[in-house]
Amino acid sequence: MRKNKIYLFFVIIFACTLQSCRTMKPTEPRVVGTIEIKDVYQYMMVNQPDFKTMNISKMNLSLKMGGQSYNVGGFIRMVKDSAIIISIQPLFGIEMVRALILPNEITVVDRINSQYYVSTAEQLKELTGIDFEFNTLQALLSNQLFLPGIEKEKITEKMFDVGIFPPDSYEMKANKNSLPLHHSFIINKHLQLEKAMMIDKKNPQSLTYDYADFLKVNAYDFPHKMTITVTDGRKSERIGLTIGKVDFDVPVNMSFSIPAKYTKADITNISF
Repeated sequence: MRKNKIYLFFVIIFACTLQSCRTMKPTEPRVVGTIEIKDVYQYMMVNQPDFKTMNISKMNLSLKMGGQSYNVGGFIRMVKDSAIIISIQPLFGIEMVRALILPNEITVVDRINSQYYVSTAEQLKELTGIDFEFNTLQALLSNQLFLPGIEKEKITEKMFDVGIFPPDSYEMKANKNSLPLHHSFIINKHLQLEKAMMIDKKNPQSLTYDYADFLKVNAYDFPHKMTITVTDGRKSERIGLTIGKVDFDVPVNMSFSIPAKYTKADITNISF
């Protein structure tokens, strides 16, 4: 029970999505629109956002957990490959939770209970079974292709098998057997990353990001809606992220402080 509680908490904080996936079926023809399968990877990589900072200054999270529905606001600020700040604000811009995610450490400030929690990536994995990776979270939030443990610059076309995903999309499946999860990406006919799926090879758990409502931001098509469902084989929880405003390569305020009166709490006792 404790592990499930912590797992769901971090899914909410990181705005992750889990939902069931469809199996790719071989089909003909070999072309969707005018793009041949052999060219999908290159076109998709060109279409991905390339940035140094990302600022989602307006967003809304809709959560459905345990039969209850919640709607909260907040923001996400990111310095690529360095840090991510996520703020959750339920009412009138009053912050309830702020999380600072670094490549090897996560700090969560609970303003309701005047507490804060600190966890390393290794501790988080031990507590939840999640092999947390900064690069994966960064990619999911910014609509990017990724493979755990591999830097983006080192990801190559040979690491994927590409096929048709009916009726008019493509599916890119990671072919690295050493990965603990099955990784699959759905690319729509406009060559936008529409879905990222991670399915545990040993346990009935999966993680899926669905992207929709693509709008031009700078020169990129960026999704303004992410639908989120978390499942562990027994139950599922759904989260929706709607983005009101996002900017790339603008100055971002990454200040993160913990009031002196706040006490450090055991992360196993998170009680939001």
